[in-house]
Amino acid sequence: MNASVEKFLAKHLGVRAQKDLPADVAETLENISIDINTVVLKAKDTTMAIKALPKVQHGWKVEESDWDILLELQGQQIPMTFKRNITQVGNNWVVSDVSNGMMGELKDKVVYDNNFKTLSRESEQARQKMTHSYEGSKASVNTKGKDMAMECEGMMVCDGPGFDILLGNMAMKKGDKMTYHVVDMQTMKAKKVTAEHMGGTQYIEKPHQKISVTSTEDENDVTTTYIFNDKIEAVKIDIVIPAMGNAI
Repeated sequence: MNASVEKFLAKHLGVRAQKDLPADVAETLENISIDINTVVLKAKDTTMAIKALPKVQHGWKVEESDWDILLELQGQQIPMTFKRNITQVGNNWVVSDVSNGMMGELKDKVVYDNNFKTLSRESEQARQKMTHSYEGSKASVNTKGKDMAMECEGMMVCDGPGFDILLGNMAMKKGDKMTYHVVDMQTMKAKKVTAEHMGGTQYIEKPHQKISVTSTEDENDVTTTYIFNDKIEAVKIDIVIPAMGNAI
């Protein structure tokens, strides 16, 4: 980067610049350089978001599962434990996830009605609680006593506990797409995303569905979920984090 700046200043200020660069610096400079004539403005997204969930083919049942998780982040492997409980409360269903790792315990639960409509979400970490409520195109988040409301064109979908079950039970086939909005926890704004069924795949020698969820504003913001066909729940999730140099 400094070599490129030096060359630019030399051209416009009439000063000297180093012509010969070490091989590794020259290679890096070539890899990060883009011809300005090839840069095009991204077309405005015109994808229509759904206004209601498609029919969900899921038979709710009370169950409990425990997982050992290996979180891989920029070359580091971080072991975690994960526990999920699905319980029935009246006519509603509660999906509660509890994970434990180096950052401590994280509790997250979502309440659904029998048709998979999200009624509420509550998460807690380090004694800090956050609650969400959803109603059609609107969502509200309360943290530290402050309410933050957001609204979108289309439907606001909760991507908390149970979202993998929802994805796997919408009878999507390879190539099928669905656009909706979620709460972006980084910006506390509505984020428009598109879920696409990438087809079937083998993972740990068993058949899975592979579904990617991509931000319509940033093609590098992608979450890929591998859903086990026999149980319809995620066993692997790859998340690309643009804010961390597209780390996975």
